[in-house]
Amino acid sequence: MAYAAAQGGNDTIIYMRDADQCATINNEHRNPKYLSDFSLHVEGGIQIRGICTLTELKEELSTPGVVILHALPCQLTPPWFKEHKDIIPNDALICCTAKGLYLKTNQLMGHAILDALDRADQPLAFLSGPSFAE
Repeated sequence: MAYAAAQGGNDTIIYMRDADQCATINNEHRNPKYLSDFSLHVEGGIQIRGICTLTELKEELSTPGVVILHALPCQLTPPWFKEHKDIIPNDALICCTAKGLYLKTNQLMGHAILDALDRADQPLAFLSGPSFAE
């Protein structure tokens, strides 16, 4: 997902909790955990950067016009948004790739995300396709 966003000419930052994974993305331009044989280097000078601290995430989310391309599994999505709701701008477009029901509340992702953020007017979009979950 990050590679596609960067190929489109967008500044692309991947937030992750694993500092080693973040360093590999920044230094070797590949993701050691997923599709590690493929380069994340994009032609034209666009770089995909990894960040792994809440301070960095807060700073990046303050960018005007930020789009959050959220790619966590369905059951982890609402808790992540609830935990980070105070740093997510009200006008940030959230594009969610998770599909399915949030089992804890039997909600579709859109309703579960809005409830987690405790706001009804957050711009949301959904990107779906075939599942490659193993």
